[in-house]
Amino acid sequence: AITVGTVIVLLHSPPLGVMLEGGHPDWAAPYILTHLTQVVQPELCVFGHIHEGYGEIELKGTIYANVAYCDQYYDPVQPPKEWILADHND
Repeated sequence: AITVGTVIVLLHSPPLGVMLEGGHPDWAAPYILTHLTQVVQPELCVFGHIHEGYGEIELKGTIYANVAYCDQYYDPVQPPKEWILADHND
């Protein structure tokens, strides 16, 4: 389980309902979006799998980022992503 206080969540597929452009709903991670937005509330949720969906959005305080750097032909065409998050050592 992903617990409260988790800052970064890594998934293979996007949460169902987030950045599925070019993909099929069966390729998404079902049920996790509600858990992430209502319980965990991480700063960053990173995933790939949907090659055409590269980019990021913010939803209820969480950055959702599709970092699939290859296009649908598996050519590496997207630049790497970088984020600076708050310091959680306090």
